[in-house]
Amino acid sequence: VAVALVAVLLVGMVALLWWRQERMVFFPPGPAAAPPRAVRVEYVADDGVGLHGYLVRPPGAVGELTPAADAPVILHFHGNADLAVWQLPWAEEVARRTGAWVVAAEYRGYDGIAGPATYDGVQRDAQAAARWLRDSLDVAPVRLILSGHSLGAAVAAQLGAELQGAGAAPRALLLHAPFTTARAMASRVIGVFAVVYPLIGRLHWDTPAAVRAVAAPVHVVHGADDSVIPAAMGRAVHAAARTPGHLLIVPGADHADLLQGAQYWALVEAVASGAAM
Repeated sequence: VAVALVAVLLVGMVALLWWRQERMVFFPPGPAAAPPRAVRVEYVADDGVGLHGYLVRPPGAVGELTPAADAPVILHFHGNADLAVWQLPWAEEVARRTGAWVVAAEYRGYDGIAGPATYDGVQRDAQAAARWLRDSLDVAPVRLILSGHSLGAAVAAQLGAELQGAGAAPRALLLHAPFTTARAMASRVIGVFAVVYPLIGRLHWDTPAAVRAVAAPVHVVHGADDSVIPAAMGRAVHAAARTPGHLLIVPGADHADLLQGAQYWALVEAVASGAAM
């Protein structure tokens, strides 16, 4: 009887993990108001979901509709408990320092967008943002820098691999606090139950495999004291890249405070200008 009860409990736990895995990964905050200075842009995923993001132009380009032919464009994806609108202070600082146009893309299930968020859905959303930049702003791949933080780094890397496969390789990847694989993160979160992840997992991010597929330079920034995604994962992602760019381990930084310091901004400026390629 005891063995049967344990077996039932284990099966129930596995079933619960299968059923609720997206809810264990995606934590959409409530909708937030965008500052008046932000330009909200709208586009549609290939499965019909209406999406939006926020466009930040450099100070000298305010009022312009499309970036200059030599202007870099950064497409940024946020983490699992974040919002695109909350990336705007960072995006504005990037635009001010580098002259880049920055788009903070939102996911389904977040900021009032119909959901729920899923692995397939979020990757469709990333593809839609890249198509919008190509079709609406005439952004050639050679000018496109894919950026992401945490889960958004996995989204950016996967998008980079998909664009590479379609013959539209991006200019560079800038990954902040990336994890290696969804399975490795499952091991940190659900422990022993991660052994069944290959059977029940619907989240298939494999960042090392993605960066191996991308010809563009892959730059990695990670907090030395990251308590959510260990810096060892960032190092592993960087080491796996077909074209490793810069690796910056920020001393004393945790998961949410690594976007800081002179070294960080020097790297962002170099990536935007092409000097870090």
